Amino acid sequence: MPRLPGSFYTAIGRRVVGGWGVRADRLERLAAALRQRARSGRFAADAELAAIAGVAIGELRRVVTALGYRAVIEGEQVFFIGRPRRRDVPEKIRGRTPRDGHPFAKLKELNFA
Repeated sequence: MPRLPGSFYTAIGRRVVGGWGVRADRLERLAAALRQRARSGRFAADAELAAIAGVAIGELRRVVTALGYRAVIEGEQVFFIGRPRRRDVPEKIRGRTPRDGHPFAKLKELNFA
């Protein structure tokens, strides 16, 4: 891929991922397919994933790892493992109090008659 500004790829509806300019709709479909496969554990890249991304199967590894998946090589087979997803924990559960400068902290100080 030639070196062009990132704004060029954005203007033509592509995102640069792993050195490839991937169409935004394909990237969303690829991300959904990767999440679906990662639910059952590790998975291998195949022609279906490469077709969704619009890249050659040999280049798919760069795209998938750029999306945050970890590549594990066993023999000649490449498997991918998704990162565990963090769930937001409310501040009350974590034992934190809202910051003093936060607007909602100021609202909590108000007394209404």
